[in-house]
Amino acid sequence: MPYLGSEDALKELKRALSNPHVQADRLRYRNVILRVIRHMTQGMNVSGVFMEMVKASATVDIVQKKLVYLYMCTYAPLKTDLALLAINTLCKDCSDPSPMVRGLALRSMCSLRMPGIQEYIQQPILNGLRDKASYVRRVAVLGCAKMQKLQGDSEVDGALVNELYSLLRDQDPIVVVNCLRALEEILSQEGGVVINKPIAHHLLNRSVQSCHPSRIPLHSIWWVSRGFLHYWGHPSSFGSICAEPGGAPVLSATPGFPGVGCGQGHLLLITSGEEAPSICLRL
Repeated sequence: MPYLGSEDALKELKRALSNPHVQADRLRYRNVILRVIRHMTQGMNVSGVFMEMVKASATVDIVQKKLVYLYMCTYAPLKTDLALLAINTLCKDCSDPSPMVRGLALRSMCSLRMPGIQEYIQQPILNGLRDKASYVRRVAVLGCAKMQKLQGDSEVDGALVNELYSLLRDQDPIVVVNCLRALEEILSQEGGVVINKPIAHHLLNRSVQSCHPSRIPLHSIWWVSRGFLHYWGHPSSFGSICAEPGGAPVLSATPGFPGVGCGQGHLLLITSGEEAPSICLRL
């Protein structure tokens, strides 16, 4: 076994990745790729096998694809002459029949740190927002925030913002949470996401139906609660939604979840003095 970090080690990896017998054996092929990743994480420069690793992405093995994506995201910025090959590979995988592959490819594209990458990720992200698979939509929504960040101080894309607002009514709760996160970041210069009465009602109802604390991460609960407070920023807004028929049961039906935001809403009521006693009795 050649010494770690030597040119001989890189040559051996290159030969193994190009060996048809190794490629025919899925386990052996994956083990060679694992060695490349291990050397990469230990600080060895393995950019010399970039072409072979890109070819290794043409597989149905999801683990192998994930390893190759990690490698490409690490070395694509350093191999500008071959970076376009990696981008084209990821773009192609964004149309793969498997939703897991589509999501991983889109997430990897959004992770590339390269100048001008936004022009390549824009269309895959827009396609991902309309994907049938919830996992792909989750990734695409967060990719919108990344794309806006790459554009710097340029004007916010109104069509993209409208698309994200429409996804607040998505059936997948994590997509909704990711939309709140993305909108908060994209609209940070304008005060953050704007929550109106219909959206507030929808978020509350969805929190009861799908977002039970045992099935959703704590950080997601925090983001939805933060969205509530954008609507409840004024005591009258919180009071109006509670005073309507069916408002109070929604707030109390799921222990712990809406309570994260409702607790602060209660404080708004108590300090407001307007209709506070009658509304609090219903909660």
